[in-house]
Amino acid sequence: ADISISHRLPSQPGKTKPVIVRFARCDVRQLLYRNKKQLKNTGITIVEQLTTHRQHLMSTATKMVREGRLIAAWTVDGKVLSKDREGTVKNIYNVIELTG
Repeated sequence: ADISISHRLPSQPGKTKPVIVRFARCDVRQLLYRNKKQLKNTGITIVEQLTTHRQHLMSTATKMVREGRLIAAWTVDGKVLSKDREGTVKNIYNVIELTG
């Protein structure tokens, strides 16, 4: 009852077909996103559908986390957030904010 519609996406060779889900209620979706850390190391990944611009921001932020320039990067309600070395969390709106 909490899922409005769901279907599998086309697969890539050697990978399991991903499932895309639209929730009937926003509060259920938020509850799932808040608890997705519990799925760590289970082989199940939950990701938000982002615009091309925000996907690029998230990709850049993730690369900076791997390089050690940021402590963490994540998304909430389609917004990209990052935590810098000083522990400051901020919304990221463009790449200049990340690299500047």
